Amino acid sequence: MREAHQHQETDFGCHVLPRLLETDRLLAYDFTRNRVPGVNEYEEAAYWRDVGTIDTYFEAQQSTLGNEPRLDLFNPNWPVFSSHYQGAVTRVVGGEIDNCQFAAATLIQRARLRNCILRREAVVEGGADLEDCIVMDYVRIGRGARLRRAIIDRHNLIGEGTCIGFDADTDRKRFTVSPGGVVVVPRGRTDFYPRGYRGLRTRYAE
Repeated sequence: MREAHQHQETDFGCHVLPRLLETDRLLAYDFTRNRVPGVNEYEEAAYWRDVGTIDTYFEAQQSTLGNEPRLDLFNPNWPVFSSHYQGAVTRVVGGEIDNCQFAAATLIQRARLRNCILRREAVVEGGADLEDCIVMDYVRIGRGARLRRAIIDRHNLIGEGTCIGFDADTDRKRFTVSPGGVVVVPRGRTDFYPRGYRGLRTRYAE
């Protein structure tokens, strides 16, 4: 690890493990032989993804959506536990929702969401329109905002009427845009929590 750090190498599969193979004995676990009870026929029996890029991370998240996801996160015979705060239940006050996942304490206020994953305590205000988005913890999407193929990192306030994911040239001036066209909005102020929002201005309001 120290040697990899000196060479600014960050990937285990490409850098660390090949070097160890020259000097040490390595053992591997074959996940394709692992038999998880309760896996459905439509799932991949040995689901695994390398999420080393923005696009592969985005695609891996999308593979958990739908009636027959490649990885079904609900399996009573093999539950996925989390040490994170669970929070209150999600509340949907109306809107149009298609093929989405919501974490604890999410609040949807008459918005439109398609193929989206929202983490804990995210708030989406009325008239907002999100498609193919991943919204991390403690994010508030303002009224009338339009987001497409975007990853919004934690503690962000996306202002009213903001458009992200519709003009690649404009997006590249403010954010990271992956080769696959996924827009990444970086982490916001760590003292911002959407449920206690009282009119704080945002650098992403247009």
